[in-house]
Amino acid sequence: MTTTNHDHTGRLDCPVCVVRALTEGTPNPWFPSEPASVKGVVLWSGSVPSPYAMLATDTIPVVDLWLGGTDRVRISGVGATLRTALERAAPQIGDTLTVTYTGQGTIDRGKHAGRAYRMHTVEIERGHH
Repeated sequence: MTTTNHDHTGRLDCPVCVVRALTEGTPNPWFPSEPASVKGVVLWSGSVPSPYAMLATDTIPVVDLWLGGTDRVRISGVGATLRTALERAAPQIGDTLTVTYTGQGTIDRGKHAGRAYRMHTVEIERGHH
């Protein structure tokens, strides 16, 4: 058996580098401050405990997207519009997902009237194209 050292990182022509870049660690969060979109292929979809959990069972949907090359991001459905849109889309590995942050809105009625919230849309294409 021959053993070799893997002494380089981040090279797109190296299968080991690409696999490591796409599978190790946690992708950077996608949380734009201005209206923006991100489109990528779903690498992982699941849920994690909500950072605002009132109960131990409170979770939020999370999706890791591959953007091409070795770039990936994590989308966390913390806000109500993004959480609802991700839950409805039910992304699966291999789907192409587009998430758009359209800006802030203001709640116009109810006990939270006047409070700002983040508005998002989600589009999904089933399977990797």
